[in-house]
Amino acid sequence: MKLSFRTKVIGLIAIPFLLYIGTSIYYPLYVNTTVDKLKQQLYTTSYTANNEIMNADRDVYQALFAYTLIDLGNLTGKELEDAVKDYKDNIQQANDRMANARELMEKAGLLNITARGADRPVSALFKDFADGFNAWAEDTSQAIQSGKHVNEDVTALFLQGRSGIDTIGNILDENALISLQKIEDDNNSSQKSMIIQGSLIVIVVVILMYIVMRRLGKSVRSAASKTSRIMQGDLTVESEAKYSSDEMGAILKSTDAMIGNLKSMIGGIIDNASKVADSSVTLHTASRETADSANHIAEHIQEVTNGTELQARGAEETSRAIEEMAIGINRIADNTSEMASQSTDTSSYASEGRESLDHMIGQMNEMKETLTLLAQSIQTLENHSGTIGKIADEITAFASQTNILSLNASIEAARAGEHGKGFAVVAGEIRKLASQSFESADSIRELVTATKEDITEAADSMNKTLVEVEKSGQTIEVLDNQFKRISDAIEQMAEQLQENSAIAEQMSASAEQVSASMEQSSRASSDNLGKIQSVAAATEEQLALMGSMAESAVQLKEIVGDLSRAVSYFKVN
Repeated sequence: MKLSFRTKVIGLIAIPFLLYIGTSIYYPLYVNTTVDKLKQQLYTTSYTANNEIMNADRDVYQALFAYTLIDLGNLTGKELEDAVKDYKDNIQQANDRMANARELMEKAGLLNITARGADRPVSALFKDFADGFNAWAEDTSQAIQSGKHVNEDVTALFLQGRSGIDTIGNILDENALISLQKIEDDNNSSQKSMIIQGSLIVIVVVILMYIVMRRLGKSVRSAASKTSRIMQGDLTVESEAKYSSDEMGAILKSTDAMIGNLKSMIGGIIDNASKVADSSVTLHTASRETADSANHIAEHIQEVTNGTELQARGAEETSRAIEEMAIGINRIADNTSEMASQSTDTSSYASEGRESLDHMIGQMNEMKETLTLLAQSIQTLENHSGTIGKIADEITAFASQTNILSLNASIEAARAGEHGKGFAVVAGEIRKLASQSFESADSIRELVTATKEDITEAADSMNKTLVEVEKSGQTIEVLDNQFKRISDAIEQMAEQLQENSAIAEQMSASAEQVSASMEQSSRASSDNLGKIQSVAAATEEQLALMGSMAESAVQLKEIVGDLSRAVSYFKVN
């Protein structure tokens, strides 16, 4: 494919810069999106594990609270059974939640991390909790069954198991901060690499522009040198061995072709001037010989008289033949007129087809605009879905804070004893409400995720449809151009048929005129004998004309001399 020089220069400048700009825009967006996803995953893991640990801590305190109520000995009957049930449920829930948190951290590869300045990993802290809390639960269960009070050693087991929960939470928070800092450092490093790559692209573009401009300067200097030598009359310039495929190559090729044409033209003028000079001499000699030949013309006039009689008979036969030819020409004219009429109808049908195609192109453009608006609406829905997801996260955070507040309220109510029972009931209701808020936020988050996936699929389908509509529009435009060519060809054919019809009618009229002329020629043949005498007089006039031709030959020789001196300015060899 041949590209113009302008296209090459524009492409050389525009394409790398467009690539650089596109990469500069896309790559940071891609990196930021990836960082956001990693942050979200890290946040989800840390948040979920922390949430389980906090809930486990709450269950531990609730188990302690239930045991405290039982140990006080003030409960009887149904209240005692409910307290024992709460005690056992909270112990089970605490173990389940700690097991869930351990499983999450194990999947994320966080069991072997340690706190800053410490040497015990998270897995050891989970084990300490399990050992201490389960030992406390076993001792307190035996105490409840026997009705005895536990000693301080059992309380120390509870504190041992409880101490690991805060440490695990602190380790999760510290690990999240370290991971986020590492992600930010990697992102900054990638952006620096992008800047370096962009600088290299600019350097390469500058080098390529220097090469192209150097070739352009060479072509311009060559063209200027050739035109300067032409101005001086030097046509011995050698043609280029090879031409580039751009405008400068076309200019050099046209310049060389022009020089070749001038060289051929000037050389032809020089050769023809020499030949005309020779011919003028020959003409002068021939005029003299013609004068001698005129004397013989009179001798042949008698022979012309005899031929005139034969001419009269031949004219009659020619007249009959021309009449038959006129009949045939009339038939041709009728057929040509009919074909011209049919071609006019065909041209009308082609014009109607073009109008239908133009209407279809308009409909395709309207469809493309509608699809573009629909794609924008889908993008707006996707943005709204992201906003809903953020709101769900805020609801989850509010529920977590509410849960913590209710836990603290329960602890304070337990400390208050009988006076805090009503407050404990309210705290329990608040915990239930926080738990329901957690579940609702999770449901909203799942619904938003599914909605985003559906919107993404719809956007992909919409983009594919836009591409197909664009291709259909291009195909219709090609078809419209073909219809236009067909219509133009039919119009040209109609014009040619009309011209042929007019020519046929003119030939028919001419044939009739020739027939009439042949009849007149037959009658005029009898008059030719009298005119032959006039020919003899014309012969004498011809002799005088030959003298004038001899003088003209001398003048022609002088003109050829002036022409030869004019073209001698050019150098062709």
